[in-house]
Amino acid sequence: MLYSTGEIEKKYQVLDVVFSHSDSAGGFDYPTATQNLGAVATEIQADAVINITYNQREYVGTKKVCFQTQDERRFEIFASGTAVKFT
Repeated sequence: MLYSTGEIEKKYQVLDVVFSHSDSAGGFDYPTATQNLGAVATEIQADAVINITYNQREYVGTKKVCFQTQDERRFEIFASGTAVKFT
């Protein structure tokens, strides 16, 4: 799978726009968001995902631990791109 945040020089046919997401307590996880994007593109038999964009969000979530409520920082990455097939 080829990934690009811009155009590529190969000829291609656009298959679809694809989206993915990663959620982590350990920081912004761009590699996982990108791999998830590739997994979605592979399902539709794409050769590459181009013009990838990323958005990030940090928030505080609440979880229960031993009957106590604890706040937990979470980091999300939302990725989208154009899935293409080489011609």
